Amino acid sequence: MTMSTTPLATIAMVTYNSSAYVAQAIESVLCQSYENLELLICDDYSSDNTRKIVQNYSDTRIRVILNEQNLGEYANRNQAARLARGKYLIYIDGDDILYPHGLEFMVRMLEAFPNSAMAIARPWNEKIIYPVEFSPRQMYLSEYLGGGNIAINFAHVLFRTAVLQEVGGIDTRYKTGDAWIQLRIARDHPCLLISDGLAWWRRTPGQSSEALLRNHASWPEYYQYRMEFLMHEDCPLTKEESNIAISNIYSTSSRLILKYILKGRIGYARKLIKKSKFPLRAWKFIRSSNLRNHLVEVNAGNPLFSEMKKNPFARFTEGEHI
Repeated sequence: MTMSTTPLATIAMVTYNSSAYVAQAIESVLCQSYENLELLICDDYSSDNTRKIVQNYSDTRIRVILNEQNLGEYANRNQAARLARGKYLIYIDGDDILYPHGLEFMVRMLEAFPNSAMAIARPWNEKIIYPVEFSPRQMYLSEYLGGGNIAINFAHVLFRTAVLQEVGGIDTRYKTGDAWIQLRIARDHPCLLISDGLAWWRRTPGQSSEALLRNHASWPEYYQYRMEFLMHEDCPLTKEESNIAISNIYSTSSRLILKYILKGRIGYARKLIKKSKFPLRAWKFIRSSNLRNHLVEVNAGNPLFSEMKKNPFARFTEGEHI
């Protein structure tokens, strides 16, 4: 793939006190087999020497934005999305690594599926032969009535930049915007599921994501916006499906709160209830079964897959494809 025949892709790197790893992250981007890229680094007023490190690179594909005040993670991500020049955008943070083939593979996939708003890299699954394009309805059925298919973090998602800008970016009310923006886009647009092994996401003690995972601290806001998407007039699920999804959320949530009560952490349970605005009526679902039978008929002998002619690496002539 040559620069003259491929679309520009933006790798958005948001940094904040990232000096320990940012050089590795930048160099992983500069080593991409896909060369028609811009590396947009938005530093969020770092107090260490991150700024000195990022300004030390002379590659013309790098643009550096130095915030004059700390915007916060998702406001900074939204700034990067607004400034992006590429047709596609992926967030590779200052402590992540993008494998050399990662961007080329993801761009080829989205180029082959022009209706998809984002490509989500997923682990091996015996039910799916990637790539597979899911409609908004299929994505929501998967999320609310199945095993789910949104990515665990941004390093596994390539966005179509215009769509990311069209929806207004990430809702800064939440600390788990990775999941929010994927659910928001999936509500109105097809999404492409592709095979994993494209990027490496670093997990270190003290990360904001670590704090959110501890003691289900992210649950209140996760509960809130999942319910909001279900209640929205544009939700692609039927009324009956939405009711089952709500029952699932209520039953799972009430059991989670009960677990902390039984552990003697009544104050923490109250905190979760207050932050999530968990309604009193939801407690009647505590004994309800969690119905997640979407795609139960799909298995290794009968997996989901796309026609081979849709594979971007296919070299069939007319009439030869399956």
